[in-house]
Amino acid sequence: MNWWSSGRFRITAAALCLAAGACAGGGDDGDGGGATGADAGGGLSCESSGGDGESFELRLGLRSGENQEYVELEDGDRAPVVLGYQGLYMLLLESEAALSVEGDELCLRCAAEMNPSGSASLERASQGANVAFQATGSGVFRGSLTLVIGSGTDRPNLEGAEVTLTMSCSGHGLSGSVERAVRLMPE
Repeated sequence: MNWWSSGRFRITAAALCLAAGACAGGGDDGDGGGATGADAGGGLSCESSGGDGESFELRLGLRSGENQEYVELEDGDRAPVVLGYQGLYMLLLESEAALSVEGDELCLRCAAEMNPSGSASLERASQGANVAFQATGSGVFRGSLTLVIGSGTDRPNLEGAEVTLTMSCSGHGLSGSVERAVRLMPE
């Protein structure tokens, strides 16, 4: 099978489409949650500067269950993988941070990466996008990013696969990152 018709091409094309905001839902799985893409948050100003600015604690979680509630991930937790409407397997990542900023929303440039560890037979996955962080109260902001990890036609071996998830966000003189070792499970 050549690369053009392979699952890798479809995954790459889908990831590029999601990153560019060209797909319905702006890089989301179609449930209407999360704002990613070039115009995250309906016109929020996203800048990629950060790194040397004020550091903040970034927490990594998932949207999970029927109500798509935020669940923080800890090392060793199970992370549910969903099959989205586009036929792609994905993690619906949610990040949370306590930020001292004016306003109810802030756009940061974020990158998420999944690296298989141990005997996992998965390929590395990564995704970067502008993420709109919305205030949830008491100075806590939350933003979502969808990480595509495989296509429905080339179903990855997910059950119990051990991976390391890394997420970093920066912009407006702020930067934060987090890393978690988790086990994947089909939802």
